[in-house]
Amino acid sequence: MTTKPKPRRAKAKRSTRPAKTKGLEIDVQSADIIGIDTPALVVNLFRGVKKPGGATGAVDKALGGVITQLIKEGEIKGTTGETTLIHTFGKIKPSRVLVAGLGPKDKFDIQVVRRVSAEVVRFLRRKGISSAATIAHGVPMGIEDGLDPQLCGQAIAEGAHLGLYKFGTYLTNKEDSTTEFGKLTVVELDKTRAKAIEAGVKLGSTVARASIIARDMVNEPANHMTPSRMAEAAQKVAKEQGFKIEILENAEMKKMGMGAFMGVAQGTDEPAKLIVLRYDGDPANPENNLGLIGKGITFDTG
Repeated sequence: MTTKPKPRRAKAKRSTRPAKTKGLEIDVQSADIIGIDTPALVVNLFRGVKKPGGATGAVDKALGGVITQLIKEGEIKGTTGETTLIHTFGKIKPSRVLVAGLGPKDKFDIQVVRRVSAEVVRFLRRKGISSAATIAHGVPMGIEDGLDPQLCGQAIAEGAHLGLYKFGTYLTNKEDSTTEFGKLTVVELDKTRAKAIEAGVKLGSTVARASIIARDMVNEPANHMTPSRMAEAAQKVAKEQGFKIEILENAEMKKMGMGAFMGVAQGTDEPAKLIVLRYDGDPANPENNLGLIGKGITFDTG
């Protein structure tokens, strides 16, 4: 890791309390959505649909056609990212129903699932709702015209985790009135599809949490996230995830002839670090070997 050029030495003011970042829990249930006991149930609608079908249609029927009526009145259009909250007043177990717009069906894909998932959890957080259940967008349409259940599960998890991301380390007042959204349940009646969705949720949550670690480091000011602190962060990841780690110092890099790398580092009094993280998944499989290289510049103006 190198820095370039020499940064100013002013210290950023860090809060004495950790940022309010509670982890999001996502689980998968094989159940009938009408019977789910939840503060909010998320269903969906494609743009241009006049009479909802599938899971959304079942909820609409249980609510006496209120979704159809709101479509007719133009309040629900089904545009991508649109959110409409409906109170159920005891007609079904969920206290509220949130209709999420998926946009036009011919343009629906995994990216839309990811975006809609993010929009939904942010909307619920703004409303002070801390947990919800959702259908798996794209899965209930069926194998013929639907999306892969595992990919949908992954996209839902990634969208939800990253949609809720906030960097609040340097906020002076952390005691805001925002209720943290803490739990999302993905509901799918078919047990086979539910199992595939669960596998996707697990992978998506892992990918999102890794992205959040990177976001936290990137959002730190340059006078705090030095090569040495980046090395400390890498050591923490290695310890938590069971990776092997090697951190090369100046003397070792000099012996290896890394002149260009060290030349860039001379632009600051912060020592350079070369960080190597290794994970041995299946050493016997040569096709499983993958190397990722990032330049890791912690301060750069040009």
